[in-house]
Amino acid sequence: MKAEFVANSCFIVTVSDGRSIVIDPWLTGGAYYGSWYNFPPVPGELAARVRSLTPDWVYVSHLHPDHFDPQTLVSFTEASILIGALGHQHLRRSVSGVGLSNIVELPLDVTADLGDGVQVTILSQFAAASGGYDDEVAYPMDTSVVLRDRDCTLLFHVVDNPMSVRDAAPFLGRFGTPDIAILPYSGASLYPHAFEYSDEDKDKRTAELRQRTVEHFLQLARHLKPRIVVPAAGSYVMGGSLARYTRWLHQATPSQLRAAWAGSSMSEESTLVCMGPGDVIDSEISLTSNAKKHEFSEAERLAYALTLEENALAHELITVPPAFPVPWVRLLTRVRANLWRAQCERGLFPSVDVELRLEPSNRTGCSGVTFRWAMDAEPLGPRNDDVVTFTVDPGLALMVLVGAAVWNNVEIGALVRVARSPDEYHPTVHSLMSYFTLV
Repeated sequence: MKAEFVANSCFIVTVSDGRSIVIDPWLTGGAYYGSWYNFPPVPGELAARVRSLTPDWVYVSHLHPDHFDPQTLVSFTEASILIGALGHQHLRRSVSGVGLSNIVELPLDVTADLGDGVQVTILSQFAAASGGYDDEVAYPMDTSVVLRDRDCTLLFHVVDNPMSVRDAAPFLGRFGTPDIAILPYSGASLYPHAFEYSDEDKDKRTAELRQRTVEHFLQLARHLKPRIVVPAAGSYVMGGSLARYTRWLHQATPSQLRAAWAGSSMSEESTLVCMGPGDVIDSEISLTSNAKKHEFSEAERLAYALTLEENALAHELITVPPAFPVPWVRLLTRVRANLWRAQCERGLFPSVDVELRLEPSNRTGCSGVTFRWAMDAEPLGPRNDDVVTFTVDPGLALMVLVGAAVWNNVEIGALVRVARSPDEYHPTVHSLMSYFTLV
């Protein structure tokens, strides 16, 4: 079995009989409504080669744009598209909407035979929480994949699925020790870069967050004990007017990962391989000598992001003619009613107020709007001492209201600014905001 790294969480895995599966292909710059770009950037020659492939399968783990990229997926019309049966049709509809019809929806946690001794298992979401925080919405989104070759070589690709150390023992009991484990070493959210902290405070919070995510990566590797450990996902920079946010992203550099690995109590049975675009690892050898040593510093990563500063974000292209005044308060009131219905259906009423501030904008004719409601009461207006404030461009607000943008993706793209009083994280509130829409 061979695995070639392309970008972020995208790999091309070739099994021993020559068949191949492309995992989470994302080649297009400007994911999350213009805010995300691959880093390291994918060389043009490699991108062209990936688009020209005729893989046997393409596996899409979930709907986030750095895993589900329609402009890349459209290249694979001949492949069988493997997705997990999540209990809702959102992912299947989205794949079908790209024009791909050969969709194979596999039952979660059930091993399927791909022929000639090759097996695949799509694992369900490990937990409804990430980073140790409980999210009561518990929306099933993420999956992971396990591939077993006919020679019993095992590859485990987990990345965004929030796997914890306690999940390792059940995994090992069922599948055994992976030969190649592609594990998350980073994360993605709007914290701390989109929060109203000082730059110095963001630096401190970023360092703490990177340390926690790297330690989690090491703990997973320590418990799974794979022969080869590959850190993946979260390898991106911010572009457009958000380019400077790259300074506060979560991902460690390869040298930082190698230093943490060397300073940990990792077993000598496991080998860390930091891969760059086009690198290939072969499970038949214990040390991957053919992988290049791609290296970059935080300064180089930020410098690349700043070259993308002139690129427009999607909402910055939206204009509203003066003759078409937007009735913001009426729209927001109706959308809040939709959110309240979704809360009632789920029985979720966190004791937190949300304040939405629309920035003044000549481009959209908005003079500025402040709209506040309580998440635990139907009437509008302030109620709780805990307040989460979102400051949003009116063009982006229109995208969210009409369903052209999803709030969860807006947050991951760091397209809103956030303030909290007190400064506490309320994951259920952030997840419920995905129902803040007219559709």
